[in-house]
Amino acid sequence: MTYMMRGFGLRISSDFPLAQMRKAPDTGEPDVKIISAPAPSELVREPIRTWPDCILGRKEMWTEIENVVRLYAANGNEIRVERLFTDPAREGEMQAYVTGLALGAILHQRGAVPMHGSCVARDGKGILITGVSGAGKSSLSAEALRRGYRLVTDDVTPIRLENGKVLAEPSFPQQKLWEDAIDRGGSWDMKDHPVFKEESRTKFAMDVGDSFLDKTVELIGVLQLIPKEGKQGDRPLLKEVTGLEKAVLLQIHTYRTYLLVTAEDRQTHFQKCASCASHLSEAHLFRYEGTTEAELWDKTEEFIYE
Repeated sequence: MTYMMRGFGLRISSDFPLAQMRKAPDTGEPDVKIISAPAPSELVREPIRTWPDCILGRKEMWTEIENVVRLYAANGNEIRVERLFTDPAREGEMQAYVTGLALGAILHQRGAVPMHGSCVARDGKGILITGVSGAGKSSLSAEALRRGYRLVTDDVTPIRLENGKVLAEPSFPQQKLWEDAIDRGGSWDMKDHPVFKEESRTKFAMDVGDSFLDKTVELIGVLQLIPKEGKQGDRPLLKEVTGLEKAVLLQIHTYRTYLLVTAEDRQTHFQKCASCASHLSEAHLFRYEGTTEAELWDKTEEFIYE
């Protein structure tokens, strides 16, 4: 059976359903085909860069997540998925790699600018929250949703410059949150599937339902969330980013920059980042010990809408 879905501005066909991915009309050719099939590393015929668990070619990516999945993404239009587990409980974890790493590689291969961050929107205007893994991007976007914003993307946000505006494409109505962030919110149903486990805590994939915005939005601001040691005291909660540093911020927080394997790819990508940055307000948002998501979002709105 073939499932037709859409996300990240792409029509996607798959021989298995991807949780929460929106249905697409059956008519028309897909941009990307996902199939369940063996995915040996030999599929990458001319490797340019190699690590123990990842091999990259000009427009090819192969990786293995131990005991979970082997993935091969190529030419911006095909993904092979080889499951390495028998326990159905691992399906959610596997799918998180398909909709994250594999489709992120596809976006790079297609020349997109996929940002590593969550995008929320109000009145058709989007704000991107980026930062290193574990900084609290999803937790902060969950605070925005509690205030009436709507989720555009979680984790991977493809952006592009068009007619003088930076546009962000929606992904699908799912948000991945650590259980402590869910507990702080107090309003999430934890029935959705777990996708990652890390020592004593678990990350869940949550269906955001009507809080999802199924449309392309104009991106107006980018916030880099930065964890800081110690209490805030007299230190600022937010610092505006200006000049060339704006382009660098987008470049650094592009999703999996190692997927840009050639110097030409990296140069073209930076030029796109610079073009987008010139149309955006950007800032560092500092998260000190004890700083709440509510305080951070108050400061975000003060900066974006001043």
